[in-house]
Amino acid sequence: MKKSKKIHFAFDLDKAVLEWSKRLRCSGALEDGMIAELQAHLMDEVEDLVRQGKNPEDAFHEATVSVESVDVIGREYYKTYARGLFATPPRRSGGLTPALFLNSIKVSFRKMRRQKWYSLISVSGLAIGIACSILIFLWVRHELSYDRFHNNAENIYRVIMEDNLNDSISIHPWLPFPLGPALQNEFPEIAAVSRWRPDDMVVRYKGNAYTEMDFLTVDPSFFIVFSFPFLQGNPAEALADPNSIVIRDTMAKKYFGSEDPIGKVLNLSGRANLAVSGVVHIPDESDFQFDFFFSFQSYPLF
Repeated sequence: MKKSKKIHFAFDLDKAVLEWSKRLRCSGALEDGMIAELQAHLMDEVEDLVRQGKNPEDAFHEATVSVESVDVIGREYYKTYARGLFATPPRRSGGLTPALFLNSIKVSFRKMRRQKWYSLISVSGLAIGIACSILIFLWVRHELSYDRFHNNAENIYRVIMEDNLNDSISIHPWLPFPLGPALQNEFPEIAAVSRWRPDDMVVRYKGNAYTEMDFLTVDPSFFIVFSFPFLQGNPAEALADPNSIVIRDTMAKKYFGSEDPIGKVLNLSGRANLAVSGVVHIPDESDFQFDFFFSFQSYPLF
């Protein structure tokens, strides 16, 4: 006959303590706060015995004997704290008491000390996951915030042209120049139209010359459609005069320093002299990252 082999299971201290505390709860005589304190006391006793050289299983059994049995603890607590002749065991609130919360933290730290590498990997993975989630959330929120700062952002639309050639669809952002006024004339629902065209020019002021790549030629209604914050000047009238130009706040500091830029004249490519009529701030969440704005009405000056 084959001899049966005895199977020895590894002792799980946390599980044993949990079962012990469950038996305390089943007695119905103890509140959660008291159970948490007794559980913490039991763990302290076990740790002291382990430090004295006992294995966790023997230490647990010896500690449970030292703190009396579950039935005795519940009975003594009930006799001590019961009120009245016909008192009944206190009801548990089911909430998270401070003692229970502190005990959970203490048990978690004990487990982390016993399983250092496993805890390090788990905590590091959790921290990296949370950090990545926060970064993704911030990036998505930033992307969705583009051009949302305009007062009429919900009513601003961009017109594009779609070509279907040889079963291939291509989209163009550039449209015929007369289309803007034509659309406004044909559709009374359109309150304002603004066209724009990027350009680059050489800017001269008091003997200094810089090649600037971020020019934008627009309709005078541009700053009515798009509510960029003006630091100086009136958005509704900033480009009404063909001899005017609106500059970004960074360009105002570059060309004029601490001087008041309003009324200062900039020479563009040696052909037109335009006076600064406004200083505008362009938020980072804008698709229009340009430094100089002047009107199509200024073209005859070039």
